[in-house]
Amino acid sequence: MEHSVDCVLAERDKLVLFSHESTKMSLYPQSGQSLADPTFLFAEPEQQLSFDGKPVALSCDPATLLNEFLVSTSAGTLWLGSWAEGATVKVKACHAPHQPINLCEFKYVSPSLF
Repeated sequence: MEHSVDCVLAERDKLVLFSHESTKMSLYPQSGQSLADPTFLFAEPEQQLSFDGKPVALSCDPATLLNEFLVSTSAGTLWLGSWAEGATVKVKACHAPHQPINLCEFKYVSPSLF
């Protein structure tokens, strides 16, 4: 990661980092290693997802184990992201980027529940 880290999210097999200075989020897989041993934190290749602005808020449902998430950016957009698919989809673009969305909530609901 090229910038200072503003947010760290850790799951049993993932470490996600992002900075308010960059338009990218980074994921470091932790397969079979202990998060308590710092020599293994960045041993596996980094995965990155890019957005149109800097991440402002991030929300994910613990049931998805950080695989799917919702992020708002400084450009006034909401994105749905998936580490498993390595993809992002713009969900909403606001007309007032000078007032970014500072909070978002994500809840995974199985399609079979509709």
